[in-house]
Amino acid sequence: MQATPLLKSRSVQLLVALIVLILAYPFAELLREPFGRVLSGVCTTLVLLAAVWSAADTRGQRIFASLLLAPSLILFWGEPLWAGRLVGVIIFCFYAIYQLLRRVMSPRISMRDRIVVAMAVYLLAAMTFAFIHVTVWRIDPTGYSTPNSIVPSEGRGTLDMLYFSLVTILSVGYGDIVPVNGFAKMLTVIEAFAGAFFIAILVARLVSLGPREDDSERERDLSGGMEDD
Repeated sequence: MQATPLLKSRSVQLLVALIVLILAYPFAELLREPFGRVLSGVCTTLVLLAAVWSAADTRGQRIFASLLLAPSLILFWGEPLWAGRLVGVIIFCFYAIYQLLRRVMSPRISMRDRIVVAMAVYLLAAMTFAFIHVTVWRIDPTGYSTPNSIVPSEGRGTLDMLYFSLVTILSVGYGDIVPVNGFAKMLTVIEAFAGAFFIAILVARLVSLGPREDDSERERDLSGGMEDD
């Protein structure tokens, strides 16, 4: 297994785009409309395009992912107060997560690439759940209790839900944002379980692959030493 150069790795590009998105959201909240919405929208679009490039291994997968994302982006850049505008993006994100998880579990990639892909999956999952929380919040503005009493129908609150999603998936649970209705509570539990389950499965996979790679390298070293003799 030969590792892809770091800067040319598709997974690194996706990971960088996700980090930029997370760092850009606070500034987007401070900017006046429509500049804040444009900044967050551009960063989110870059993440989605990077997900297409990173998750697709073949030309057919890339075409399918592009066709799946195209109408989702049109809806995403539509009316921000429509609760259902993020549904297409959420569906695409789950598809990208599925494809990336297949790569994480594949024994054909290097350990370094596997860790980078796993980090990208983790942040992409947090972003996806944040969009789900935003959608639920806009359907039912009383579904979450927040200390600053932000009303999602005003077009705000995405940063709060991204923060809440990251805190939930990391199992930190500060408790400053609290799910109130039954659907929001169950969604929060599913996200926390998914975060813990992913870490457990990833560690188990790395442990199972580690000895095999070490053994193969040891066999190559031994065979090389025998040839030298």
